[in-house]
Amino acid sequence: METKESRLEKVEKIDIKKSINGFKPHSDYDSYESQGGYCPKHVPTGTEKHHVSHVLTFFSFMAYNVTRGRGVKEHLLDRAVHHLRALREFVEDQAVIELVNSLFESARIEHEKFPRDGEQPAELICPWLGRNQKEILRLAECYQKKSVFDGLLPIPVSVGIKNNAGTAIQGLRDRHPVTDERLLGQLFRGYFNNKMSVLVFLIQAKQHKPDARLVSSMCCFLDDLYHHMLEARLQHRYRRIFSWLKRFLQKLPKVRVSQRSRAISFIRSLYATFGIDLHLEINFQGEKT
Repeated sequence: METKESRLEKVEKIDIKKSINGFKPHSDYDSYESQGGYCPKHVPTGTEKHHVSHVLTFFSFMAYNVTRGRGVKEHLLDRAVHHLRALREFVEDQAVIELVNSLFESARIEHEKFPRDGEQPAELICPWLGRNQKEILRLAECYQKKSVFDGLLPIPVSVGIKNNAGTAIQGLRDRHPVTDERLLGQLFRGYFNNKMSVLVFLIQAKQHKPDARLVSSMCCFLDDLYHHMLEARLQHRYRRIFSWLKRFLQKLPKVRVSQRSRAISFIRSLYATFGIDLHLEINFQGEKT
């Protein structure tokens, strides 16, 4: 007999807190950094591709924000540093090791300049991206993910950047053409629609048991969407929706039809929230339970 209030439908406060804190710096970050090395217990579990995917995603978010003149939050670069540190334990090719170490040291030093739980303005992050964009693109090319930065990198680098002076973006007229709102909008819509297509497929496939890695990937997408793409003023309002959807994915396929219908309604609300037209034909047929 089903309980009146299933665990899936009730998102506990402690689970929400864990989800949100998952992208925040460790409380003892300074302690293990000050010891001059990494501590195994702080290295996130995962695979080489897992860490590379996160590193490149975070760098692409930074490039996206900078080209729009927006700042970068401290915890965003902190997570990039975190995954670069973990990636060093998986890489075997010497050339890639040197590349990862170079990016790790540069990102770590830059992260120390950030105010704790604050953000750096675009004009301060842009020079760092300018100095490291070749290495970032090389890393993406090594893992066949260079397309992640299409339209974002490379950014124009002024001569002054090489001497740690000036900025790559002096004014609105000098900015790279990718700052055009239509082009950036197309990039985001393409990313959003591709991920949502997979999510909708999982919701509608009644007998399909999704692969654990696919579920983990979609949960990471929802986390990225919530923490880095959703406006801060809307995060409190939508946090239960994101947490509910992650719990739903982890329960598949053992969910009720009514819960699948609710998931679809949440997906529709996310399309509306991000101002994107729903391009999918969702013909979900609800059944009585």
